[in-house]
Amino acid sequence: MHKWIIDKNVNSKDILSEFAAIISNTPNGFNLEDMVSRTVTQGRTNEGYYAERGSTITIGVRLLQACFYMFGYSTNLEDGKKAFMPSPMTLNILSTEDRTEQAKNYLVNLFCMQYPHPFDWTPECFKLYFGRLIIKLLLDARLQYRLYIDEFVWFLPFIETIDHEKYEELVASILEYRTYTYDEKLALFQSVEDYEKLFANVLHEINYYLLRLFKDFGVFNLVSDAAHNGGRLFRFLHSNTGNTSTYRNDAYQSRKKNSGYVELTDEVKEAAQSLIDEFSPFDSPSQVDGIEIFTREDWLTNLYQIEPLRYLACINTNVDRKSEITVIVNEMVRASRFGSRDGKEFEEALKPFMELFSETINVEILSGAGNTDLLCTMEELPSEQKYNMNVEAKTRGTSLEKVDTPRINKHIRKHGSKFCIIVAPRFSRGVSDDINGNKIVTLRAEEFGTYCYKECTSSRTGTADFSSILNIIKANMGTDITTKVRILTESRYGLVVR
Repeated sequence: MHKWIIDKNVNSKDILSEFAAIISNTPNGFNLEDMVSRTVTQGRTNEGYYAERGSTITIGVRLLQACFYMFGYSTNLEDGKKAFMPSPMTLNILSTEDRTEQAKNYLVNLFCMQYPHPFDWTPECFKLYFGRLIIKLLLDARLQYRLYIDEFVWFLPFIETIDHEKYEELVASILEYRTYTYDEKLALFQSVEDYEKLFANVLHEINYYLLRLFKDFGVFNLVSDAAHNGGRLFRFLHSNTGNTSTYRNDAYQSRKKNSGYVELTDEVKEAAQSLIDEFSPFDSPSQVDGIEIFTREDWLTNLYQIEPLRYLACINTNVDRKSEITVIVNEMVRASRFGSRDGKEFEEALKPFMELFSETINVEILSGAGNTDLLCTMEELPSEQKYNMNVEAKTRGTSLEKVDTPRINKHIRKHGSKFCIIVAPRFSRGVSDDINGNKIVTLRAEEFGTYCYKECTSSRTGTADFSSILNIIKANMGTDITTKVRILTESRYGLVVR
């Protein structure tokens, strides 16, 4: 039977978080084998690393789990080396000791989780934001804001897609299931072919890993309910070796004799409600489809960098430089796809975005007939010479199909600009022919936003470096520079796996 696949390498927040912390605090890269050996066991030393005792974990498994739980993603750099790109949530978690703020960022990790997943082997028939679905169920008053562990196991891992109608059917089914006795529920489990193996595996993945990790992250409470199912546990045979049989059960905690339920913690309830109100669990998850997302690299950028910024901007309650940057970058990317049809909203979002670069002297919105959309006065370093740069803002729900090259060249001459950058969510392949041989470059909004966000949140001044972008433009005039900017971002902020 097809089901969700949940990564089940470690179920300790301390191990997984420390692994991500060591990666993210190692600016010159890291040795993966050494990293695994330092975080391999369940015991801690006074130095803050895990004692080197216990079984060896396969090299790379920890990194894969960090990717599954949205701490970041691994990618191959231009020189063939592998790098880990931390997500915004990981950087936020590591930059604060406030447990509530950490829990809210871990909540976003869960909210991001979907099938298909780039670092998971769940069958292709599953297409849903499973993290959003879990959160919505835990916010449903009809379910008393809770899901019992056996309900998680019986219902959730087999849901392939979800919409409003299916969701209502799911809630009704859960409520009906709650009227059954323990024996009636057990009969349901036993009616499934090869039920012992199937549900032992499901319990192992969900109860021993997913639920306990997010409990440690401060997102879930696992609450004892001694009266649930008459105080009896479901036990399914997991393995049978010689005279030793291993079972998996639905106890709310290791070595406890009764089950319980899952609920959201008080620290994240408000943020969870804000996310569900803004982003529907019935949306179609992103995937490489050749229409909106052309390549795996596009998908990783969207899933681990751009979508999280939208969620963080939604729940952010702090007023500081990082939150301001998050809002500005998120709004620019959002407006590129969903802004007003006349492009005014995207132009207005690009102005504060371009002002995030330290070399920016002035940004003026011109637009209208006979004008470029934005005229930027920049400073070239280290010479400190001033120059003008045109920016064309192209709002599109889909790809930009064609560029009016003569009109853009006219605008370049009119303002004495060095070149023009066209920013849009996507470009069709024919656009490359339109701009070839001209002082024009194209750049996708998502990659531009990701680069700027990483720059601003990593610098002491809270601003981004445009000089590196300028060097790419000079060397690649008349082309799309999206891939070059992505490579720049990954080489500068990706942590090399040696």
